[in-house]
Amino acid sequence: MKAGQFIGRGQAKVETEINQLKERSRIAAEVEDTTSWGTDVTPQVEGDIQNVEVTVDTSTESNQGRRRTLSENDFFDILSKKVSEKEVQFVHLLMRDMDNLGCDIIWRQAAFVVRYPDPLGSGKMMTLFVVRKQGDVYPGWLVPQLKALDIPVQIGLDYVARTAKVMGVKVKGTNPDTWTEYVRLSKVQANYTEFLDEVERLIGLLQDYSSE
Repeated sequence: MKAGQFIGRGQAKVETEINQLKERSRIAAEVEDTTSWGTDVTPQVEGDIQNVEVTVDTSTESNQGRRRTLSENDFFDILSKKVSEKEVQFVHLLMRDMDNLGCDIIWRQAAFVVRYPDPLGSGKMMTLFVVRKQGDVYPGWLVPQLKALDIPVQIGLDYVARTAKVMGVKVKGTNPDTWTEYVRLSKVQANYTEFLDEVERLIGLLQDYSSE
């Protein structure tokens, strides 16, 4: 192999690792403090990065004045440029339905998070799914949250698997509390009745557990 070819491949590998690192940092910023009570952030990025260490500081002091939480108006202004008006109206409907189910809408830097309060009354919240300003949806963080609350994690694993089936995607093997891909709002809308059924089923199981 010629020296130039070796250097070219080496540079390509470095550029790939840098791009993956940037993607980790972007997603970590996007879902800052998604777990509600912890400081661990697990970016959902396909593929492994060897010999690259990523540290994300989600403390209040370090982020104060550096990251801005979206307002509801900001979110919809951005979303309206990414998706159709029909999908924008669908998100309004989704938010109303989640509110009627007793969920909270938490606004973040680049998304809103739908959470359900701990039925055992600890005041902690469980993440059901995230809606990004880019116009897509994914679940995440529910399993470790359930574990921290001493609620059977199988409840969360089943929820992710069942919603993945509804959306026609797969559960991520290395992180089974999320899907292998973001799902566009148009697809969520097309399968909304079944998706809402699964959200209601999950909430019902959580409520049943709290009453045992």
